[in-house]
Amino acid sequence: MSDPNPSIEFAGQPLTIYSPRTRISDPAPLDYETPPFPSLYWPLDARPGVASYLYYVRDIWRFTLIWTLIFYAAFHIATAALAVCMQVGKGKKAFRWVWSIPIAYAAIAGIEAVLAGSIVGLMYAPLELLSGACSG
Repeated sequence: MSDPNPSIEFAGQPLTIYSPRTRISDPAPLDYETPPFPSLYWPLDARPGVASYLYYVRDIWRFTLIWTLIFYAAFHIATAALAVCMQVGKGKKAFRWVWSIPIAYAAIAGIEAVLAGSIVGLMYAPLELLSGACSG
């Protein structure tokens, strides 16, 4: 009979896989709630001297992915706007296809952000979890 909660060692520390909300053996506080998006230290609802931490791999991945999507989208859309502006004065033939520039840039930004955010988030999570807890 196989163990439903297999134990794995990483860097000499035990990792126990329970569910999609995987965490290291250092448990989150009993009253733990995932900090709200957009920030771990949102100034409108900050409690002075109280740190917010991410304890679950899924939360760390989601937080990293969403911020990566936001930054990639902002820069790609700004670049697409510049590319569209460069078409001004080139006649009607150039504007026939100009609508595809923002769509292509947005699609590229989404793909890049999902890949980069997932890789970084999933690499960052075990490192932070092994050192104690993730703080932003």
